[in-house]
Amino acid sequence: MHKVISVTPQEDYKILVAFENGEQRIYNAAPLLCKPVFMSLKDISIFNKAYIEYGAVTWKDQDGNEIDICPDKMYMDSVSCDDLEAISAARQELQAGETVSHNAINWD
Repeated sequence: MHKVISVTPQEDYKILVAFENGEQRIYNAAPLLCKPVFMSLKDISIFNKAYIEYGAVTWKDQDGNEIDICPDKMYMDSVSCDDLEAISAARQELQAGETVSHNAINWD
């Protein structure tokens, strides 16, 4: 089981999450906002008050009810910050007019 040890809300309903195994990952919560249980998180002031409860990212809605996301699900659906750095570097190369070979791309 994955355990969250820190959480930092980001722009566009993304969350920087640090896990007990030392990994930092970015989770995109935007797809959840259409589900009834998560709709109150559309209020950015509520979303930005994320905290950790028993190893899971948790919020309190306007009525004081707790909303959380399973840490294992969050881990599986998130992107490693290392992967994001590699993607950003590749984008910078492309913007500079360089090309990336087919073999240099991790297609997994």
